[in-house]
Order: sequence, then structure tokens, then C-alpha cells
Amino acid sequence: MRASCILTYRQGEGDDGARRANLDSVLARLARSPAIETIVVEQDSVPRLDGTLPHAGARTVFARNPGAFNKGWGMNIGARAVAGSIRASS
Repeated sequence: MRASCILTYRQGEGDDGARRANLDSVLARLARSPAIETIVVEQDSVPRLDGTLPHAGARTVFARNPGAFNKGWGMNIGARAVAGSIRASS
């Protein structure tokens, strides 16, 4: 049995870097638990996450969404991408 953690993310207009810093902090902590499959669903009009994440094992899924951020929709996209049988969300 393997657990999966799904995170949704959007950089946001005029973001001062706080959202990315928060994402990086969460991913760094999750990296200490390699048994947890980590998926980041980025919702935006174009991908903005670069390939440098503090969790080498985290997978990113880009979901084109130029409209309002929709956490539930992002979580559903992430759920379709997991390999594990237990899902933890945040």
C-alpha cells in the first residue's frame, strides 16, 4: 500500500513569492517521506513551475485553467494521476 499526497498550486498575479515559498516548504518536508507519492497540480494559463523543486520525487501535472482557481477540480485531476491506493489531500 502506498499513500499519495496531492497539492494544488497557482503562482498568482502580483505574487511576492510567498505562495512558491510555501509550496517549496511543503515539498521539502514531504521529501523526507519518500514512501509518500507527491503530485503537484499546477492550474494556470501557462506552466510556471520550473523543473527545480525541493522534492526530486514529486511529479507535476499542468492543468490549463485561465479562470478562477478551483481546488476541487485540481484535486480530481491529481487523483486521476496517483499510483497509490491511499490519498491524503491538502
